[in-house]
Amino acid sequence: MKALEDVGLSYLSVGQALDMLSGGELQRLKLARLLKEGIYETLILNEPTSGLHESNILQQIALLRKLITNKGLTIIVIEHNLRFIGQTDWVIDMGPGAGSAGGKVLFEGTPLALMRRNDTPTARAMNAYFGFFKDATV
Repeated sequence: MKALEDVGLSYLSVGQALDMLSGGELQRLKLARLLKEGIYETLILNEPTSGLHESNILQQIALLRKLITNKGLTIIVIEHNLRFIGQTDWVIDMGPGAGSAGGKVLFEGTPLALMRRNDTPTARAMNAYFGFFKDATV
């Protein structure tokens, strides 16, 4: 139960069907299992904030930071949530579009450096979200 509490899933009931959980809840359930079993060197998460409330996203960010600090874990996250991206150590911005229009590295560096460049869709979205560099030019 401690692991479920740590990832913000203490509200789940015993016997709850997995197909009733959001993608973000499934990612957190996976994370709880890893916390219980022991974590290795690298954790890869795909859209862990999917379907989560803002307070759950903040809780997840805090937990992942704790894992990095206390266990020396490397965490790789595929994510679109701007708050989450803004809290990372390093961003690899892929694009310029989705599917066959994507697949190129548009930027690699810190979130602040990405926002300062303001020349990718992600950078512009982050600037709008965080309210920085509104006068920056491409």
